[in-house]
Amino acid sequence: MAKKTYVKTGKKSEADASVLMMKTVAGTTWRMFVPTIGFTLVGLAADYCYGTKPWLMVAGIALGFAVSFSLVWLQVAKIKQQESKND
Repeated sequence: MAKKTYVKTGKKSEADASVLMMKTVAGTTWRMFVPTIGFTLVGLAADYCYGTKPWLMVAGIALGFAVSFSLVWLQVAKIKQQESKND
């Protein structure tokens, strides 16, 4: 099997860009869904224990959304900072 030869041009290849995009998508996905689902489940469990249906679940959804929003906001800020640093 022949080895592929790459020429260093100082630019990222399409493969590097694809990997970076997939990492960004995966990072955004967990930042959006893990806190939202986690806090929703905690709210459901608390509703079951304290008999406050559906208020703690709704609070869990709101808190999860707020945490998700802040995590994605920080991710976007970090990406912008890296892009400005590379330019």
